[in-house]
Amino acid sequence: MRLVILVCQLSLFMRTEAQLPEDCALSETNRAPENSDITVDCGTQFMDLSIYICPVYQALYNESLMVLNNQINTPECLGLRLDHDPTSLKIQISNE
Repeated sequence: MRLVILVCQLSLFMRTEAQLPEDCALSETNRAPENSDITVDCGTQFMDLSIYICPVYQALYNESLMVLNNQINTPECLGLRLDHDPTSLKIQISNE
């Protein structure tokens, strides 16, 4: 019986660890999402979106759910994760 309880607790712990990236644990952006979490850089041929990734996890999303127009199988619609401080997800939209 104790083994069953231990296995259940261990599985809950492992599940929690998998939900939040390690670099978000001590990040100042590990909080609820805010409007300032998204920055937009517009050019004549493109638009770059940069989204802090830690608030995305706090809202119970992840990188695989951050897809433009629900085009999951289109690589151009997926974001690129940038591992710097703070960790962010970058999406580039171009008119090409």
